[in-house]
Amino acid sequence: MPFLVEVSQKIEEFCLVSESTMTKRILTMPFLVEVSQKIEEFCNLLFASSKQHVVARNSRISRDEACLQKLVDWFSSNDPFPKYEHLLFIASSIVAHESINCHIAYEIGVYCLSKTVGNNFDDVIF
Repeated sequence: MPFLVEVSQKIEEFCLVSESTMTKRILTMPFLVEVSQKIEEFCNLLFASSKQHVVARNSRISRDEACLQKLVDWFSSNDPFPKYEHLLFIASSIVAHESINCHIAYEIGVYCLSKTVGNNFDDVIF
């Protein structure tokens, strides 16, 4: 309960919400979770994966499906990883110097990972 009081105080300070309004919001939250779950079950939709509110109307779903199809079509006709003679940085199309060796990248990655296991983030040195 102290956590709820602390959160309530922080929100109240930030939003300038009265104590009675904050109490109503906190006390109705468990009820609203159950209502939201029942709506999801009824509509056969899941809203838990989104971090922002998205309108789940048929028009929005149709538009998303059309955009997805455009993306699939584009990747079908444009290879995102074309074969080049030289090592190429994909984001900027910069060609790497011939001294760059990507053949031992896995071993270097394993070595770096082994240095991090069991250490605090501040203590990690490569």
